[in-house]
Amino acid sequence: MFKKVLLAIDLADKEAHDKAFTVARQYAEAGSELYVVSVIPPVEGGGFVQSFLPPDYDKHLLEQAHAALCAFSDSKLAGLQNVHHMVAHGKVYEKITDIANELHIDLIITMASMQKHRAFGPNVARIVRNSDCSVIILR
Repeated sequence: MFKKVLLAIDLADKEAHDKAFTVARQYAEAGSELYVVSVIPPVEGGGFVQSFLPPDYDKHLLEQAHAALCAFSDSKLAGLQNVHHMVAHGKVYEKITDIANELHIDLIITMASMQKHRAFGPNVARIVRNSDCSVIILR
């Protein structure tokens, strides 16, 4: 059995994650500790775009994302006690693999980003390539 499971969620595409929540819920009900994680990618345009944002933009963004993740996750995982929520800011695949390593995650669950000419997107490919644990990719 997997003791620690990380469920990677893209808050920008909530509708795509029903199957992932169903699978993650099964592991949590069987006793796994579940970490629901969402990563906010960096602002495109770098320093130029960031110069127009308020100084506490990152902090405010992470707080709002955490509240949204908790509300969304709680609606899907109601009644479970062993669920933790985390929001990070940075490159998606780096943050997911870093968090997985830091928490000694046994299994990562993620959705394939259905791209036209690929089975899954570059973030999912890098998560698989760089992870030290098993990864389930759902469609």
